[in-house]
Amino acid sequence: MRRLRHVLSVSPWLILATIVGCSVLLALVLLRLDHILKIDPDPSQPWLYGGTADSAISLLSAVASSAITVAGVVFSATFVTMQLASSQYTPRVIEPLSRRWYVQVVLGIFMGTFIYSIVVLRSVRPATETSPEFVPVLSVTFCVIYSLVAVGVMLYYTSYSMRSLQPSFLIDSAAGETVDILRKRLVRLRERPADRDTPDLRSLTGEPWNLQVEMPGFVQRVRVDRMLAIAQRHDLLVRLDRPLGSYVLRGEPLVSVWPVSGCTADVRAEFRKTVVLGAERTADQDIEYGIRRVADILLKALSPAINDPTTAEYALNRLCDLIVLLASGEDGMLQFADDRGRVRVLWPPDQFDRCVQTAFGQLRFYIGRDVHLMLYSLDLLQRTTTLIQPAMRGPILEEATKLRSVVIETVSDRKDQERIRQAGAWIDDAGSIAAG
Repeated sequence: MRRLRHVLSVSPWLILATIVGCSVLLALVLLRLDHILKIDPDPSQPWLYGGTADSAISLLSAVASSAITVAGVVFSATFVTMQLASSQYTPRVIEPLSRRWYVQVVLGIFMGTFIYSIVVLRSVRPATETSPEFVPVLSVTFCVIYSLVAVGVMLYYTSYSMRSLQPSFLIDSAAGETVDILRKRLVRLRERPADRDTPDLRSLTGEPWNLQVEMPGFVQRVRVDRMLAIAQRHDLLVRLDRPLGSYVLRGEPLVSVWPVSGCTADVRAEFRKTVVLGAERTADQDIEYGIRRVADILLKALSPAINDPTTAEYALNRLCDLIVLLASGEDGMLQFADDRGRVRVLWPPDQFDRCVQTAFGQLRFYIGRDVHLMLYSLDLLQRTTTLIQPAMRGPILEEATKLRSVVIETVSDRKDQERIRQAGAWIDDAGSIAAG
């Protein structure tokens, strides 16, 4: 199921193709049953189609033309929504919107209704001098049911389209994958035994074998399970040298493996398939990229062209939530052990300070003279620090200190300056606690 969900998230068009293919198959099966059963159309049967061949042709033609028209409208509405979201918020929100499975289901239902109606329509035969009338009763009846389902789906899509342009919906879409990654990581950390010690790489003799990049790109995904299986099968220790989301240059080392004597040509070929590189960053495993998408919405909302402080508050709320989740994880290098509890794969940790800087580092340059948002930001950062352990508060305190200094210099009114000083008084107290 995990593999299936990943395939559908990477290639959501497979959902549309599956629905269309099943519609064609269902039409052929029902037509075969109609040929076998030869049910006569009887108007007295309320649950089956009881009209003539000409009325069946008119019905199927109307359903087919309506379905393909609505499908075109759905496609157009989807593209307009993505264009508006890209210009109003950030182009980074297009990816999570385009991978929504229920959008593909809506498109698939209408395309499937069109294809189904066309396939059934070609089998309807009016009566002639040489052949009797043939009306596929079961097939036409199901076409009516299929069209009713399509109407219900259209009602759902109308509600979805209205919600998809709301700031909170787009912010949740941008942060949703990152929240799922962090929650799964917390579950994995709780399930993992605590008595596994990180191997001392300095005790390993000899130089490791380095997997070097042949084509440059961003580290999009690491197949940890496959890497762990290879390391266990050949008694190896693997370390990922470049974090997820980083851009790797041609010839730069990406993975180190000890000992080099166990890295045969076949083993090296297997390791090359465990890391996926691409031209763009993705949020499948890259936590920092998910934070950057929400931060882009925050900064775009504060830009002079948009000037939407309410959306900025929504984005800031979500950023603080992501930072709290990130701080709840393990501080240090992640370890993946085999069935016997021996550590085989070392994963460099997500740099907490770098993620904090990505989330809040540019806020002070865009916040302008909005005193309300300044006070709101300082209060939210204070609440965030109370939810994480003191040892990890340093990066947040540093960004809060910079924000307080910049906004005091920006605001000219002395009363507002004093309010900001009072709102940021917690920074010095929290800094002394973290230092202690």
